Amino acid sequence: MAKKRVKAILTIGVSLVPGVCRWCQCTETTPCANGCAWVERSYTLCSECVPLDKALRTRAGRRQLAEFIQEHVEGGAMPVTEAGR
Repeated sequence: MAKKRVKAILTIGVSLVPGVCRWCQCTETTPCANGCAWVERSYTLCSECVPLDKALRTRAGRRQLAEFIQEHVEGGAMPVTEAGR
């Protein structure tokens, strides 16, 4: 079985400011829609973003995330919007 190469279509910015989640940029005053809590002493990772943080630490996780984005965002199933908080 041949491996399918996934092209990069998204750049993710990472914040390391205490009190701001490094992935979704939520804060104490503007939490995630489902609610969240800080999971690190540095206050840079919320509970909703733990799966994303874990996935990005491995090659397989990054590949899986890229395939998901390509299928759902590029394919039109999920609208691409500007994340402004």
